Amino acid sequence: MSEIIVSIFILLGLLMMLAAAVGVLRLPDAYCRAHASGMSSTFGAMFFMVAALVYFTVQTGTFPFKLLAIALFIFFTGPIGAHMLTRAAYFTGIKPWEGTVVDDLKDYTPPKR
Repeated sequence: MSEIIVSIFILLGLLMMLAAAVGVLRLPDAYCRAHASGMSSTFGAMFFMVAALVYFTVQTGTFPFKLLAIALFIFFTGPIGAHMLTRAAYFTGIKPWEGTVVDDLKDYTPPKR
C-alpha cells in the first residue's frame, strides 16, 4: 500500500515539474516565467519530499526529521528566491509583457544607497 502512496506523490511531483517546464517555455515574459518556475517547481519538490518521507518512514519505522527540514527549507526558499529574481528584473529595466494589467511597482522608487 505504501508503494502506491509513494508512487502517487512521485507522479504528482513529476506533473508539477512538467508544469513548471511548460510554463518557462510558453509564458510571455520573465515575471510569468519566474512565477511558473518558482511555484510549480517548489510544489514538485515538496511532493518528492513527501514521497521520500512516506517511503523512509515505512522502511525504517522512524520519522526522518532531516527530510522534513529539507522540505521546509525548499518550501520557504523557493518562492522567496523567485520573488527576489523578479524584483531584480523589474528594477534593472526588464519590461513586462504588453498584456500586463496591474503594475504595483510603477510608482515605487527603491531607496538610494
